Amino acid sequence: MGCGASSDGKNKGGKNKKEFEIDRLDIQDSGVEDFDTVFKEIAVPANMLCDLADELSSANENIEGLQEDKDWLEKLKDKKTVKDKLKCIWKDLKKSGVKAGIKDGSLEFDPLPPAGDSHLLLAITRIQALWASLKKVIKLIVEGDPDADKKGLLEEIVEGVKKTAEFVGEAKEKVDSMDDLSMLEKAKACKKIANNCKECSAIPGNVQVLIDNVKSLIENIQTLVAGEDEEEDKKEDKKEDKKDDKKEDKKDDKKCKK
Repeated sequence: MGCGASSDGKNKGGKNKKEFEIDRLDIQDSGVEDFDTVFKEIAVPANMLCDLADELSSANENIEGLQEDKDWLEKLKDKKTVKDKLKCIWKDLKKSGVKAGIKDGSLEFDPLPPAGDSHLLLAITRIQALWASLKKVIKLIVEGDPDADKKGLLEEIVEGVKKTAEFVGEAKEKVDSMDDLSMLEKAKACKKIANNCKECSAIPGNVQVLIDNVKSLIENIQTLVAGEDEEEDKKEDKKEDKKDDKKEDKKDDKKCKK
């Protein structure tokens, strides 16, 4: 299993994975220097990526953890996802006269709630930390730093993975030329090379899943900032009102027939 979630939502230890959590590469030294050098080159950006995912996962969990605060407990306990929790928090912030905006990429709230509304201040601090972590993931993993001629981590990883494309087919010939290894050691070296290739080849797809989830949460926060969620709520309310009206009409029809 490479850098990313397993199909059953569990990590390498068999424990349930947390959202945005990424498994670290399990690269084994095969003894074939040419191959091992490439595997280690891939591991550098891959581990940096995992550090970013850990940071994001912690920020995400801090939003979930708001329901442990007594002032948020009742409001958030039935909200299943972070997106649902954010929507609920946003409504409370608006009721308190707090407006959100995005300036130069940063998420800002103004005016800040009074010190007495500590639960709102806590929520704002955690939301801003989540936003900063989301933006950092996109910046370092996808965009990189063009001014410093620095590629995004994903591009670095993809370029490295391309180099491993023929490793499995070339492994036997490489290993067979190593006269200091026994037959068993050669078999183990080939197996390690195959496992390393499998680990590395899984990274790009799994990272893309992470990126898609990050972009989705960013768009969700942007929707809340723009107030577009209010329009959606109004539409949903209208739908519910129509359903209720139809139910009442059916009840009236039945009474008339009687």
